[in-house]
Amino acid sequence: MSNKRGVATGLVLIIITIMFTALLFPVIQWKHHLKSKAEAKKTAGPKLPKWMKKGRMEWEGFSQTIKDTTGIVPFHSFDYGMVYRIKGSAEGGEEEQAFTRYRFQEKRLEKSELNQFFSILNDKTSYGLYGAACFEPGIAVVLYDSLHKPVQAFAICLDCNHIESRPKISAKMDRKEGFSFRSDAIRKLKAIFNEQWNMRYYACSELFETEKECEKYRIMQIKDSLRIRNELEMYKKEMNVYE
Repeated sequence: MSNKRGVATGLVLIIITIMFTALLFPVIQWKHHLKSKAEAKKTAGPKLPKWMKKGRMEWEGFSQTIKDTTGIVPFHSFDYGMVYRIKGSAEGGEEEQAFTRYRFQEKRLEKSELNQFFSILNDKTSYGLYGAACFEPGIAVVLYDSLHKPVQAFAICLDCNHIESRPKISAKMDRKEGFSFRSDAIRKLKAIFNEQWNMRYYACSELFETEKECEKYRIMQIKDSLRIRNELEMYKKEMNVYE
């Protein structure tokens, strides 16, 4: 009789343990999710600065806070950089032009990842063409100090072939004519944006690049869009399994 009671007691304890674990597991999982989210936020870096979203007049205000006499990039010591995929809006006129970012398309960059980018901007031979009469940038690069305060910013449109910088870049401004990138500099910048930084920036203009090159970028964009669509469909199917 005592053996039966012992077995029954053991079964009850096992059932209680299973129920407790079943209740506790979601709590542990949620805490792990919050911790992972917090760690990801720390490594991701800051979002696109508000003054970049408000337009060029705000840029001018930002540039007044930066004192530089060299015009050589980087103008200030910095701790790290952020690259953002952005969408430039021409609405409201040039001075009121604002930028918005693409969700999830941003990346924190260490100093070593920016050296080649700086080298292109500081090279006078990178410039020599005239850009188109537009500015709808697709890439923004912002440098931050150790307190996460922005100390320098760039907005780049390789479709119109223009770069906005605060402060100005001397290698570009010292030229008497042709303040936009040459074709070889555009190719190098795109290689950095797409191959090194994985920003999926496919803007191309036959004014500055060949028809074959622009066709290549159009194909890359289509393939990337299809890949993202397939990943989204797979995600939806997985979610349906657990619903």
